[in-house]
Amino acid sequence: MTSTSKSVLTVIVLLLGVLGGMVYSEAKYTRQECIQKVSLDWSNFTSAEIETTISEIAASIDTEAFPIGGFSLPWKAREELYLQFTESCEDKDRLAKELIETSVSPKVARMPPYWISDEVVVPGASTISLRGPNWKDDEFQ
Repeated sequence: MTSTSKSVLTVIVLLLGVLGGMVYSEAKYTRQECIQKVSLDWSNFTSAEIETTISEIAASIDTEAFPIGGFSLPWKAREELYLQFTESCEDKDRLAKELIETSVSPKVARMPPYWISDEVVVPGASTISLRGPNWKDDEFQ
């Protein structure tokens, strides 16, 4: 192989490495950074109305239009909705509000008052605990 051939081969290998790095993207956020808690006020709802409304909320969350890996409405804490975003996690509060206002509220017959929490949420069985390539590994079970 001539020195010119080696140089061309080296450039091609370097170019393929750069292009490969652009295609492969490493997870940017931890799960904790991507979880948004939404508190729901059920004070003016009966138990039956709560369960009906929770079903409507769950059915109306648009995971195609928003970068959501999943959501949870824990059985033991019906006043809490957890959304776990896959990207733009620094804007999770804004994304949660936009999701509720444009996707959920219009489809729910009687949306309860809610507020977007600024609480840091630890992933787990009592909140939400999705894992996968969208999030960095963390110490949480």
